[in-house]
Parts: sequence; C-alpha cells; structure tokens
Amino acid sequence: MPPIIYNLGMLAGNTWNQHATAVGQIYYANVATPQQSQYNIPVGWEDHAADTWAADNSKTWPQWRNQRTGRVVLHDPHPPRPQNYLEAQNVATHLRLVEQTPDSPENLYRRPMGAILRFLFPEDQGYDVTQEEVALNYGKANFVVFKILCRPGGSTYAYDFCVVESKKIGMPWGSSEDQCREYCTDIQNNNHQTYRMIQIGLELRFYKYSHGNLAPLGGRLHIRRDVQTITQWAEYIKNNPLPLV
Repeated sequence: MPPIIYNLGMLAGNTWNQHATAVGQIYYANVATPQQSQYNIPVGWEDHAADTWAADNSKTWPQWRNQRTGRVVLHDPHPPRPQNYLEAQNVATHLRLVEQTPDSPENLYRRPMGAILRFLFPEDQGYDVTQEEVALNYGKANFVVFKILCRPGGSTYAYDFCVVESKKIGMPWGSSEDQCREYCTDIQNNNHQTYRMIQIGLELRFYKYSHGNLAPLGGRLHIRRDVQTITQWAEYIKNNPLPLV
C-alpha cells in the first residue's frame, strides 16, 4: 500500500477510506483489508453526471466531496469557465514550469503554446490544432491550426489556417522568420496564403504570409503580460480569414 500522506475521509457506507499521496494521486483502502489498496474507484461509487459536489472544509487543504458517494477530489470538478487562457488549468500548469525553469528544452515550451492555441481556436468554432513534424531540413515541430469547412453538398475538408513555430528562449528571431518563410512555401492552400505565429520562449508574434511575403501583424507580445492583445489578434485573424482560391 502506498504511504498515507493525506487522509481524505471515507466513502459513503464507511467501507472504503480515501487517501492521497504527496503528488496528489488518490487511492482507496478497504476497511476490512486495509493493507490492500487500489487506484481505481471502487465499484458502486463511480461518479454520475447528475451528482452534486460541495467544498469540504474539514481539511487544511482544499478538496471537494461528492454528495452522493462521498468521493473526494482535490480540484474543483465544476470550475468557472476561464475568462482568458491564463485561467485555463492546463495553460497555467505548463506555463508555470517554463517560467520557473527558463532554460527548459523546446519541447517544454511547446506545451503551454499548444494549450493556448486550443483555447484560442476551439473545436466548437470549427478549428483543429495539431502538432506536426515538418519534413524540411530543419526538422522542427510546428503546430498547425486547421479550419474545418464544408463544401456545398456536405463534404468537409481542413485547410492550413495558421501555422505556428514554437522555440525555446534565446533562439534568434531573424532565422526563425526565415524558417517560417521556407515552410510557408509548402503550405497546401491553393492561394498560398496563411496566417503565421512564431513563439520564442514567452514571446510570440503574428504574421500574414502571402505569395512569398511574410509580413508581421503588430509587434512581439509576451504570453503572460499581453494576454488581452494576443486574444484580440487571435480574434482578428478568425474574423478576417484569407481567401483559399
């Protein structure tokens, strides 16, 4: 059985006790056989969509309790909708890591960028954010924001709406823009136009690519300090799609 670091309380019926390890992983121990434990929710105590949850103030740490089953979670199961990407839990988690360790490798800087893109370009607005390996000499990973459109008659297709280059802190902007321009020559859009973003460390910049010309849209923006301006630029490019033909 894992070491008991936090005792979260009993499930309804008092036959199972709930504990959490130091890293926040919850496990369950049967009262009849306390030396045996399991990480999966015991059968019969699973959550239902109609369940209600309430903050449990009986502990010195925040936790929420299922009012039907007594099951405890360590995060709000129904948090308020984030007002901007900094309030999104996944963005906050990944961003905090690279802020605490600025010399993090490139793959760690891609994590907050991917989460931010999925917040700014959600699926319910017809976007799909993927991470793709570029088959050029550079071999760098890019995010592609696809826009899903529907032809007359019902068949759907995706086109490159915005391509994003993500790099760790300290990389040069000049060569990054050159690399961006090289990649744009291979875009699949028939009209050879697309929006671009370059992220280096905690800074990013929007661009418009059209027939070999890469033009910046505004200046460099800081992911944390300029959240409102970044959101406004994302809304601008969504409201001003480039022609495909």
